[in-house]
Amino acid sequence: MEFENKEVVNRPLVSVIIPIYNVGTTIYRMIECLEQQTFQMFELILVNDGSTDESEEICKTIIRNHQNYYLYSKENQGAFSARNLGIEKANGAYLTFLDADDKIDSNYLEILFHNCMGTDIAVCDVAVYKEDTEISRFTGGNQKITQTQALNKLLVRKEINSGPCGKMFSQKIIEEVRFPFLRVYEDILFVLECFCKVREITVTDKTTYYYMQEDTGTMGRMAKSPSVDIIAATEKIMDFIADRRDLSEECTYITISHLYQYALPVAIQNNYRGCEFILKTQILYRKYMEQILKCKAMPWKEKVIFYLYAHGYVYTNKFIKKIQR
Repeated sequence: MEFENKEVVNRPLVSVIIPIYNVGTTIYRMIECLEQQTFQMFELILVNDGSTDESEEICKTIIRNHQNYYLYSKENQGAFSARNLGIEKANGAYLTFLDADDKIDSNYLEILFHNCMGTDIAVCDVAVYKEDTEISRFTGGNQKITQTQALNKLLVRKEINSGPCGKMFSQKIIEEVRFPFLRVYEDILFVLECFCKVREITVTDKTTYYYMQEDTGTMGRMAKSPSVDIIAATEKIMDFIADRRDLSEECTYITISHLYQYALPVAIQNNYRGCEFILKTQILYRKYMEQILKCKAMPWKEKVIFYLYAHGYVYTNKFIKKIQR
């Protein structure tokens, strides 16, 4: 179902895409940020992903007051599906993705737009906030970097965040790219594919995207009960790394270690009894054990820990415990 407040007469320079799912009144914070933008030659595409609260009615009210705002509604499938629909509906020469409950600087669209024009992808700072306190920041200064440099920064999770937010993409390079059918970690796979379509990427610290971290959000829920989609995404990333000899070995180390940050707590919570997530993680570690053991960036102690886990043992608190099937 579609709710549009006007026909598209002139093509906007930028399409802003926001997936909506049970965000309630928190959407007003991001709408206020967009109203305050120094760059106003954009369209806003809101995609309601089957919200069960008042989100759709709130969005209908919002678009009535803005000629360049549009609302599309669909059944619930996840953020990946909502963003893909947004891409299909976008009319802008450039696209950027926002989340409804985050914030951006007033010069966000202007800075990203001008930096994106020369390289087709622009990346800015992303500040992670929890309870009004900045707890971390991805920042790469002001520079143009090669595709290989950008992929390294993305995969080692330094300077460039893994999500689609804090970035702008030209429509021509995103034309055939879509978010994969995953509930989580679909974002890093999307960004990875986009980065592979350009030779250079512009990085700027002249504007910031503010990620408002909540324990009740997707990542908070995922830490407590991780989805096997994380394993599927890790497998795709490991295959990608294996095919790219130009990438840093640290990419392997960080990718494997990141999965273990989910796997170890699951094993402890399950009292060292096997479950689907544990068993599939073990299979993945066994599949890539040669890469793990050959990785020069990985400390030998962690190689031993991953080897033990792959064969049914967990090292924790200086003890080795067997995972029961």
